[in-house]
Amino acid sequence: SNMKALLLLAVCHVALAEECTTEKDKPCIFPFKFGRRIFDTCTSSDGDEPWCAISVKDDGTYQDWSYCKESCPGVAPGNPMIVNPLNEAGQCYCGVKNGLTTQRIVGGVPADNSEYPWQVALLFGS
Repeated sequence: SNMKALLLLAVCHVALAEECTTEKDKPCIFPFKFGRRIFDTCTSSDGDEPWCAISVKDDGTYQDWSYCKESCPGVAPGNPMIVNPLNEAGQCYCGVKNGLTTQRIVGGVPADNSEYPWQVALLFGS
């Protein structure tokens, strides 16, 4: 049954990638590697607009890229960030949290936005 679940996940993943096209009308290729990370959705981790690989090298590292359309995974409509007035442009106070308009669940319980101020990334390579 684990093999069936893995196969189903792979099929869903391929179907999702086929639905995601870029502004160049090319399909996104998932997963792809960028900056020692593996991405299975569009990314804005470099501070740019969400983008994806449209060609990859043999090792999965992106070779060419394009901006993702809004229908792609990893592209959030609008900016979900709520900026605390104390942290507006030109100001920054330590310990003052910003928030998101989306809700998070931690341990099966709804959590306040910014309640858990940590982030996890799985990196590879040396």
